[in-house]
Amino acid sequence: MEDVIAADLGATKLTVATVDQNLTIRDQETINVREKDYPATIRILIERINRCAGSGARSVGISIAGLMDGDGNISQLHNGVWCTYPLLETLESNLALPFRLENDGNAAALAEWKHGAGTDVDELVVLALGTKVGTGVIHEGRLLRWSFNFSPQIGGIIQTPHGLNSATYAGELCGGHGLGVIAERLFGRHVEGRELAAMARSGDRRATDAFAELGEWIGLTVAGTINLFHPKRIVLNGGVTQTFDLWSSSAEANARKHQLPHPVTTEIVKGVFSHNASLLGAAIVGFGFDTDLAL
Repeated sequence: MEDVIAADLGATKLTVATVDQNLTIRDQETINVREKDYPATIRILIERINRCAGSGARSVGISIAGLMDGDGNISQLHNGVWCTYPLLETLESNLALPFRLENDGNAAALAEWKHGAGTDVDELVVLALGTKVGTGVIHEGRLLRWSFNFSPQIGGIIQTPHGLNSATYAGELCGGHGLGVIAERLFGRHVEGRELAAMARSGDRRATDAFAELGEWIGLTVAGTINLFHPKRIVLNGGVTQTFDLWSSSAEANARKHQLPHPVTTEIVKGVFSHNASLLGAAIVGFGFDTDLAL
């Protein structure tokens, strides 16, 4: 059975793996990406993919967090600075195998739609809750794309957590970054997500409050998504959903409170895939060269 190489480059982590047609992940490697310049990050991506190329894989699918235009240029918020980089040109010159690129939100949506929590619907929005928030929309059984091949960016919706003078992006509030900000305010120090989750599950009030507040912001973002698209189902995946039990009730309550009335209720569900959703979506994109996993 032939494999593809799948790569997922997020805001803070890079994951590369070989994936077979059953979407079984093998030889997965994840590293923290904290390079000060984006070209250095892309060099790491290329090196890791070419290292895997000798395994017999026939193609590569790459999921990238950021805004990607039809010419393969990527704009990404990297270490607090927006960087624009000729990604397609660079990869064509340096990768040993044929490849396809996809936005990480779209990749997460493909994984859930094809093999996860959205296989039975043709109207679906996936919110990938990672460091920030990615988005993928399935409309009338097709992946929805805007002008210049851009995907919808629900994480770019403006929210005002402390009044109009504190406007920020939903993606700053609803992902791991937002949880870290909440925890630091409540504890007066940086608290890793796993530590915070363990504290919450053991009954620590400040930790449970942190997840409840995160859930409120996720709920607002879900409500906005319902009001924009009113899909049959919203699927929440990404690394933050590993703590779904700690914030989902708060998110659901706030989403229902702020959504517009409609005779049909949008389902809000946890995805089948959590932190590997975009990686598996990248594999589906890679298989798209000549298998029935393609769109």
